Amino acid sequence: MQNQNYRDFSDAIKSRRKELGISQRELSRRAHISPGYMARIENDDAIPGHDIIQRLSEELGFQFVLLNGLAQISKKSKRDILEKYPKMIELFQRISLQMKEREIQSTFKCFENRIVIFSEDQSKLATNFRDYFKGKLKPTDKPANGTRPLCHYWIPWSKELSEWEHSPENNQGNNGYNRSNQNNGEQGENN
Repeated sequence: MQNQNYRDFSDAIKSRRKELGISQRELSRRAHISPGYMARIENDDAIPGHDIIQRLSEELGFQFVLLNGLAQISKKSKRDILEKYPKMIELFQRISLQMKEREIQSTFKCFENRIVIFSEDQSKLATNFRDYFKGKLKPTDKPANGTRPLCHYWIPWSKELSEWEHSPENNQGNNGYNRSNQNNGEQGENN
């Protein structure tokens, strides 16, 4: 199973663990890692040191060189992003400092809820955000891939959002978004 192509370090750990039918908690016990840290490793929030990589290699049947190589690539990729885009990182830090904790949680919760409620293809959604960042798509535009306008993920909930997929305007190519409804209160979800 060593020849499988893994996206990154965390993907290798999670995929191999599942392949072996081992729970995350069991792997953390066997490798002498706290369950919380094991979850962080699998969620790509932490890259462990050599000693933990060695134990994970033994438990999952990886060659240490392969797993350590994936870990080093993951570390370098994150470091490269931080080094290449310091102004973007600084901007996101400033935004987070200007928002209260509950505002950040509320915003993320709204996005999370809408992703679940709308059940749209997340690859298409990611493409739409990419196009938005590149200036190719406005938040109110109806994307060519048939998904909702991006603004639907953050504007206040309205009846229009509930009925968007069924509206005749949407089916005729209109963007399905009416600015007059933007200020309606949240009715379909709790923020």
